[in-house]
Amino acid sequence: MFLFFAAQLFAAPVIDDTARANTSKLLYSADEDSPFGRLQIALNVVEAQSDPNTLLALSNSHPHIAIMAVDPEQEALLKYLLVIPSPEKHQLRKGNGIIRSIDEMDKTEKKRALELAKTIGISKNLTNIRVDSFDGITIVFEFAYKSKGEMLRETISVSQPYAPVTTREARNDIEKILGKRPLAPLDGKYAVLPISSGSFEEGLRFWTKTTGFSFEATEPPGVVGIDEESGMDGDSSLRFYNTEKTRVFHQVAQSVPLTDEIEIRVQCFNKSKNTRVEYRQEASFTRMNLVYKNASGTDVRTETKDIRLGSYDWEQFSTNSYIPQGAVSVEISFLSSVSGTLWVDGLTVTQLQ
Repeated sequence: MFLFFAAQLFAAPVIDDTARANTSKLLYSADEDSPFGRLQIALNVVEAQSDPNTLLALSNSHPHIAIMAVDPEQEALLKYLLVIPSPEKHQLRKGNGIIRSIDEMDKTEKKRALELAKTIGISKNLTNIRVDSFDGITIVFEFAYKSKGEMLRETISVSQPYAPVTTREARNDIEKILGKRPLAPLDGKYAVLPISSGSFEEGLRFWTKTTGFSFEATEPPGVVGIDEESGMDGDSSLRFYNTEKTRVFHQVAQSVPLTDEIEIRVQCFNKSKNTRVEYRQEASFTRMNLVYKNASGTDVRTETKDIRLGSYDWEQFSTNSYIPQGAVSVEISFLSSVSGTLWVDGLTVTQLQ
């Protein structure tokens, strides 16, 4: 089937109105912000046996979703889900995980399950397959099997969210499989605004560090830098670390040019370890700021979105914003004004209208 798709793409790579309409219908079929929603969209692509131009149209704007229907290993996972019983399919549509025991599978499902297990190195003794989201960001297929009396597990993660590194890798893989490079929209809905090093793989080269909040002192400052071993999207992330002795809290900012957008979505991912208020700290300064500016550099409007405190693993953090009249750029900044460690990664700004 993939050779057929590739041949057709070379013959007819036109993204026509039909392909665009099919793509819109697919994207409206589920919530793309949810890992279960992204999974459902990809399932619909496979079930509908979408034509090559629809696949390419979806790959242009949503390569992180299209890759599930294009990559042979991921497509095989989706094809397995197409043969599970309807009640389990309904649970996935509702955003709930499922567990399928080998003993309860019918002949068709069992055959697909064993074929999948074999491709990942499980030749026998498969006991069950679990499909769930353990982090709220991706979907994990967990294969449980017995070996020498011990229960072992192998996992495959799919349904990645839109993020700079993930998306770039998906475009590269799709190009290799389909023979046509997916091109990000330059304008209109789903166009992505230009951010440099949104996943901090190039460090803070394109970012500006300034004082965001301070007490009546110039030191000691908090620690703001790149963590090269704790990335959600790629290898690196932005890391803030403060203690009760910190008196100067730095923010990291980047200005993004605007054109004729009406509404945008600013999305990133946060992780936190024991972030808490100490001394005279204020939790309200731990946030993401959007500062819209006009052509002369004057602030037009400022919006803030608080980042929650505590301890938690990577989670999606986003806000939708209407662009004020006269704004030609938006400065996006991150600041942590409390004790503990906060990470930020995978920043994107997408046009919604």
